[in-house]
Amino acid sequence: MLFNGLTYLNFVVHELGHLACSFVPMWLHVAAGTLVQVALPAGAIFMFLRQRDAAASCFAAYWLAISLMHTADYMADARMMQSDMTMSAGFWSMTSGQQVRPDEVVHDWNYLFKSVGLLQWDRFVAGCVRLIAGLVAAGAVATNAYMIWERIAFQRQKSVH
Repeated sequence: MLFNGLTYLNFVVHELGHLACSFVPMWLHVAAGTLVQVALPAGAIFMFLRQRDAAASCFAAYWLAISLMHTADYMADARMMQSDMTMSAGFWSMTSGQQVRPDEVVHDWNYLFKSVGLLQWDRFVAGCVRLIAGLVAAGAVATNAYMIWERIAFQRQKSVH
């Protein structure tokens, strides 16, 4: 799994998504972790674009790409269920005040894929999400490179005159 400083942020946002939606029907409650984890950086992109802050929107796009990669890793594990659920169990124990064991925590994507009859497609869907994540990351890097190139060209033009 891709690991960087955004990993913990994505984990906390994901788990808070579940916590905030603990009162809704089970399917939405389970899906809410990923929905919030992806919606937060996507919303940040649009917020920064409205503020005309291209550099910040590129960072938010990178954050979205990392979030999508984490989601794809989790999706790809839906059938095997080999993900270590210790952190999730610890988060739920801490927020609920009740001791929760890792084997009691629901594997989100096993539950979601199984409920819609797509469990056998877990790795294919994960691959599609990885492709989208790669395109988002490439777009963020290309946009950032273009902004740097444009800034350098502007500085050169300014120094000539």
